[in-house]
Amino acid sequence: MEEANRASRPLADRLVDAACLVFAAWTILCHGVVFAGQSLIVLIGIALAAAVSAGAVLSVRALRAICTRRSGDEPSRPAEGAPLAVTGFAASDVTWLVALAAVFVAPVVSRSLNVAWWVVLIYLALLLVRGGRSASPAAPETSCHRGSQALVWLLAVGAVVVTLTAQRPDMDDAYYIGVAVGAADAPNEPLLATDSLHGIPGLPLLLSVYRVQSLELAWGALAYLTGVPAITWSHLAFPALAAVLVVLAYARLLKHLIPDRWAIGLVVVVLIFVVVGETHRWYSNFAFVRLQQGKGIFLSVMVPLLVAYALEYSARPGRSRWLRLAAASVASVGLTVTALWIVPLVAGLGLVCGLTFTRRGAIVAAGGALTSLYPVLLALGLSRTTTDRLSVVYPSVKGSHELITGAVHAVLGDSMVALLSAVALLTAWRFVAAGTARRFCILFPLGLVLLLFNPYTASTLARRITSEPTFWRGFWLIPLPAFLAVTLTAPLRLRGTAWRLGVGIASTTALLLASLGLAPRIYVLSKANGTAVAPFELKVPRDYRAAAALVRHVRPGASVIAPLRVTPWLTTFHHHPYPLVVRPDYLKSYVKELGQREVTRRMTLTSAVTPRIGRALDVGSFMNGVATYDVKGVCLPRGLPWGDEYAKALARAGFESVYRDDRDDVWVDRAP
Repeated sequence: MEEANRASRPLADRLVDAACLVFAAWTILCHGVVFAGQSLIVLIGIALAAAVSAGAVLSVRALRAICTRRSGDEPSRPAEGAPLAVTGFAASDVTWLVALAAVFVAPVVSRSLNVAWWVVLIYLALLLVRGGRSASPAAPETSCHRGSQALVWLLAVGAVVVTLTAQRPDMDDAYYIGVAVGAADAPNEPLLATDSLHGIPGLPLLLSVYRVQSLELAWGALAYLTGVPAITWSHLAFPALAAVLVVLAYARLLKHLIPDRWAIGLVVVVLIFVVVGETHRWYSNFAFVRLQQGKGIFLSVMVPLLVAYALEYSARPGRSRWLRLAAASVASVGLTVTALWIVPLVAGLGLVCGLTFTRRGAIVAAGGALTSLYPVLLALGLSRTTTDRLSVVYPSVKGSHELITGAVHAVLGDSMVALLSAVALLTAWRFVAAGTARRFCILFPLGLVLLLFNPYTASTLARRITSEPTFWRGFWLIPLPAFLAVTLTAPLRLRGTAWRLGVGIASTTALLLASLGLAPRIYVLSKANGTAVAPFELKVPRDYRAAAALVRHVRPGASVIAPLRVTPWLTTFHHHPYPLVVRPDYLKSYVKELGQREVTRRMTLTSAVTPRIGRALDVGSFMNGVATYDVKGVCLPRGLPWGDEYAKALARAGFESVYRDDRDDVWVDRAP
């Protein structure tokens, strides 16, 4: 029966489940090979053997299913989902409105974060006591009308087009693609054992916790097998697949939250990701314009998927549902180290949303908790070394209040989008059915406030678990676009005459136009957001051309000096020369291994050719540094005040200008 139900589920659900299971299996293989100190060649060999074995098992099962159907035992098909229903929308009671007003007014009047925290905490706790105690007896069916399924795939195609058209470069690629390049260029060396960015023998991996990420190793393995550069897999192939999964994951979640209008809610989510830009760390800037990185895939795909899987398992426990939730937990770790502490919280709250407080519910909760055991054990084993290295670069100086307010401004900003987000988080519960969906809309904001953004514990949490630089990622606990979709489609809950239906549609349209058209100060696909339109091109800036010139004219492994806007992109090329500094934070984390003097010397030489932050270094000292590091290539920015003096000195030393554009002039040592 379970196999029959699996075969009858929509293709969208089966695709996202398969992707999750495959990547979870790849992640476990990567962890085994990495922690055993083996190479990329070994990893590829084991992965291919596992793929062949899995293919054989699936083929046998497929043949068995075909034979079963031919024998006349047709699998039962679930009933088609109901079309878009227009259900009742109860008027807000006075008590709720007064409490909501207090939540927004009290912090403004008191100007105290502690007061704001207590007011929000009490508000959500009272909601939980009053309306969040009951859970639905079962999760909704995932089947739906063909029209709704067609809309899902239409949105998925649109998401792929936007993803492959929008170009928003991000310097974090220096590390992620650099790891893939290092693995592909040295396939017989132990994976993730040493640093592959600076070319300095004996340096350990930037952060030991990064050894759990497996996405970059997938790019590296494919680059090695196909000869297609790792950056192509990272910027084009994987983002296209991830864009489809973003749509499918949110569709899966919204069917649980607003089954009467989930398709319209999905349209709202996609519009949010395409329109609302706001801050660099806002949700949309981790969606279609940043799916070339694992953290973008985690936030946009895995967080809503984890919630959906947890709701499904807690409502109807079963082996396949448990396996899906466990696979999602493992796959999340392979995408970003942040999953080590976010996944247990997301999965745990999701499980509580669908549980009944009985003996059976306790057993289900215990079984569900086991799905997060893998990331918890990894986190316990790796957290100490990570915290020690981060403390060198980011000394702990922030208090809880500064951390929380900084996180709010970093993610939500200070425009109308922040207000709209707050309203959605505090009112979404009113626009969903009582039971699991309502408990979700209350528990997740409550978890964010109580567990992460708690002014009495935030600094300790940042120091011991999240780290200060990534404390703001506490917002990743909540799939905020889903809350916005619930709130913005609320008028569709009006029922009755055709006139009321028309009012609901008109009100929803007006809300969308006002919220998505007027609220944002920065739009995703705009120059103000750093986004350009460049179909099917790599997501790189103009500085990539200077980096390409250095790679083209300087032998692999040699040292080069370039501005800090160029150096991160050097590591994204296969067989590249090594800059003295890739990114300042990366280099500073190696103070213990290199010594402060070496770090300062490398920074001084790099700063001398970096406009804005650079300071004039006399020609003699600069050329002395060129000789000390046996530099074979130098990128001089055009318009650098002391650039002409450096150029003349380089020419006298046997360097030749081999590339020039409106920004940079690349000089290369022609001596053998």
